[in-house]
Amino acid sequence: MNTVQEYANLVNSDFKVARAVIKDSVFWHEVIRCMPELKSEVVLNKFLPDDILLALAKDEDADIRLCVAMKRKLPHEALNILSIDENDSVRMAIARNPKSPLDILEKMKNDSWTEVIRVIRGRLGD
Repeated sequence: MNTVQEYANLVNSDFKVARAVIKDSVFWHEVIRCMPELKSEVVLNKFLPDDILLALAKDEDADIRLCVAMKRKLPHEALNILSIDENDSVRMAIARNPKSPLDILEKMKNDSWTEVIRVIRGRLGD
């Protein structure tokens, strides 16, 4: 698979295989640029490079950001961005993410949503 169209065809024929495609950042940026409607499939890929995860963490679509927030392997910068997201569900996903580091959780102790604060306190043992 070498083209965006081949990836789109794979998504339509075998989504499980499409979620395990290993490609470089250039490829994923091209998919997102040429076929933004595939972002919801791209974000489900298990092997995305950090710069793609970071780009998706800044996406305008809260559902995309929520999917990113639920990933276990995220660069610290993406965790930081998502921990202050305008969307409550995105922040809650970061609060519940078992891979969120202590410095991110500490920063979220004063979140605007009391449910996020409750989860953070539980995780930190406060």
